[in-house]
Amino acid sequence: MDDMVFFNSDKKHLHQIKNQIEEYLNNKLHLTIKENWQVFLMHNKNEQGRFLDFMGFRFYRNRVTLRRKMVLKAMRKARKICKKGYATHYDAKQLLTYKGWIQKTNTFNLKWYIVYRISFYNLRKIISKHDKKIN
Repeated sequence: MDDMVFFNSDKKHLHQIKNQIEEYLNNKLHLTIKENWQVFLMHNKNEQGRFLDFMGFRFYRNRVTLRRKMVLKAMRKARKICKKGYATHYDAKQLLTYKGWIQKTNTFNLKWYIVYRISFYNLRKIISKHDKKIN
């Protein structure tokens, strides 16, 4: 296991959980926790804090967004497909992947930008034809 994330409104409780996990890891599994672990407040409109940047997403208390770099890549890919007028197999797979990430986030402008410009039905057909050729 690489990363662990715990959420709670009480920092003391989070420190207790961390100590229990650390004790278990040391005694039972003979493992240690890296020294760069953190406990911090999540960003909220009424409170100061920060977001959690994890696995390509930014997690806030009330929403989830994509990293800015991922948004730019998705927009560039959509623009490229629109400009060419067709999509290669590779482009179709990439944009469908971005669509999956976008659907699970609160990036409404990006959803609008891509969904109304690109036919995902046609992208699925491109991938299907390509995969049939390989088999």
